[in-house]
Amino acid sequence: MSSVYDTVPPPAVASSLESTPRVAIAIDHASEHNFWSDLTLDVMRGGVFVATYHALPLGTAVEIELGLAGDDPTLLRGVVRWARAHHDGSDGATGLGIAFVEPSPDDAARIRRFVETVRQPLLFESDLAGRAGSAPSLH
Repeated sequence: MSSVYDTVPPPAVASSLESTPRVAIAIDHASEHNFWSDLTLDVMRGGVFVATYHALPLGTAVEIELGLAGDDPTLLRGVVRWARAHHDGSDGATGLGIAFVEPSPDDAARIRRFVETVRQPLLFESDLAGRAGSAPSLH
């Protein structure tokens, strides 16, 4: 039985942004895109969920052009850590979980402020991904 989730461990070395794909998203109180965190509830140890049908291989380095609730966009680096595939009858959006790679202190503070005041992050229990018979959950 296959899971709708796939995961990879965090990257050891960030790759060059010159040949990486770019995703441009805006997150507000109601967008399908959202931040995600692991069981620590620290969104900086998580990343951003990009609702998309465009698949990227796990481990792909990406640029994230991120706009938050009317602010000017900022450019962050990330890596595809997990994917949620489309299945009929599924409750959640299809997309990619992109982990942050060394965000600037200003970007980290801005994101933390957003999740504290505008919208809580999704919880992605990535520690379950390696267990046989278990599928991680996205709440």
